[in-house]
Amino acid sequence: MDEVTLLGEKKGHVARGGGGEVAGAVRVPVRSRAEEFAAPNTVKGYRSDLRRFRLWLARMDHLPPGQIDEGFLASPEFDTVPVSGQTVADYLDLKAEETDPVTAERKFAASTIVRWVAAIGWEHLLQGWPSPVKDPAVVQALKVIRRTNARPTKRAAPLLLDPLRKTLLSVDISGEQRGVLGARDVALILFGWVGAFRGSELAALQVKDVTVVPGEGLRVRVTRSKTDQEGRGGVKALPFGSNPVTCAPCAYTRWYRLLAAQGDRRDRAALMRNVRENTFAVHVCREPLPGVLPGSVPLFRAVSTAGLIRDAPITGDTVSRAVKRRSHAAGIDVPQLSGHSLRAGFITEALNAGASTAEVMRQSLHRDERTILIYDRENNPLKRNAVTRVRL
Repeated sequence: MDEVTLLGEKKGHVARGGGGEVAGAVRVPVRSRAEEFAAPNTVKGYRSDLRRFRLWLARMDHLPPGQIDEGFLASPEFDTVPVSGQTVADYLDLKAEETDPVTAERKFAASTIVRWVAAIGWEHLLQGWPSPVKDPAVVQALKVIRRTNARPTKRAAPLLLDPLRKTLLSVDISGEQRGVLGARDVALILFGWVGAFRGSELAALQVKDVTVVPGEGLRVRVTRSKTDQEGRGGVKALPFGSNPVTCAPCAYTRWYRLLAAQGDRRDRAALMRNVRENTFAVHVCREPLPGVLPGSVPLFRAVSTAGLIRDAPITGDTVSRAVKRRSHAAGIDVPQLSGHSLRAGFITEALNAGASTAEVMRQSLHRDERTILIYDRENNPLKRNAVTRVRL
């Protein structure tokens, strides 16, 4: 293979890459796989990280500041792939040493820098070039950075069962102004909590993914998730609850009725009639669902300020906003609540109730038992702890 001197390389640093027909022949299928096996939110983050890297390369190449703008950085004229491992290592070393002018602490956490490396490797895969991230220079740089730039991981606080009940009871699900959004948020929160869903998984759900099973409740198929980019899928069970407030099938029935009532005709009158019938007082989960909705439409959708259900699906951020807004309105003063608090709350409560890690993983679809144990250690450190057996 030919040696290629790259943009942004220090003198003497070269990267090796294929050329001619061979390189061109492998790029299309590699691009397809790279795009398919990365979640949309991951790709969005990678592209943001790559803009930072491209800007650094442009400055290293001594381009005039007036020439460096978003349009130029994204143009084919400014080709940053491939780069050598040494160039990546130089970039990481410089960024790792940057400090905050106020606190004098290192500006970037090790986890952030590791993500930058993943983005650079992803871009090389996307364009059919060998990745530089396994280069010894990069490996050594990361080894040092993990030590010098380590920070405690910020984790979402769990929304436990009692605060969950209080949050749900404070939501208006029958008012004409707020009832539609309220019914959606209640269903969203209960699905997220009972099913231990990630926000991105909730946003991706379609009507066809939910099956009502008589005598059992709901079965919800997850077609793709953060740890399942290949789409092997999994099924979560949302059983009938004893309390209509925390019964996920009840919340699903109320929301489904609103989707069916509005229909394709945007029938506001029918929608409002159904909203006014919503209540937490009785179970509705065993009542038949009205009509049949198209299977390929989003289950959880945006709601307009006028209270109409839009066609567009929610996003993962919608889940976080709903959790924060509803818990705050209920007077729940728990710091660091987010959409992930639903998943964390279920796992914490399940472990406290005596569920095994295998049972929890069956619902959460975690692949690694060690992740479950993190929730156990951080959210309830006295449970299953030898210190409670010592007489102090």
